[in-house]
Amino acid sequence: MASKQETIGSNSYTFDKMNLFSAGDVARIWSYALMMLSQAPKSLSAVDFARSFPTFIPFVPKAENDAAMTACLATVKRSLGNDKGWAALVNDGKLMYQDLSLSEMYQLIFHVLDVNELLHFFGDPLEPSKEEAARGEA
Repeated sequence: MASKQETIGSNSYTFDKMNLFSAGDVARIWSYALMMLSQAPKSLSAVDFARSFPTFIPFVPKAENDAAMTACLATVKRSLGNDKGWAALVNDGKLMYQDLSLSEMYQLIFHVLDVNELLHFFGDPLEPSKEEAARGEA
């Protein structure tokens, strides 16, 4: 999934992929939360994610958590409305909009994790090697 568009609250957003280094950092920083969430049904909604995700990250150091959030939100653009285009949600590490609720912020992160295939990264079974498949060990 390369990018997608969603409406959260009264605003439309686009979500793009992170570079691989940022995605790897996010997977490392939030590994415990992502492992726990990988057991959730694939039908997990953004709202349910927003309600549960904070409970999985209480021991992540603030600086690392902020870095992961910034990496995620830096890939989000918000519609300016009336066909005026899109504006980055984060610029120079700073959040450009102050009207977001906490739930909306976590819903945005949900969609970024989805676009970057991190929601179920730790839960998807590994594909067997060609040799294992040939031996019927799959």
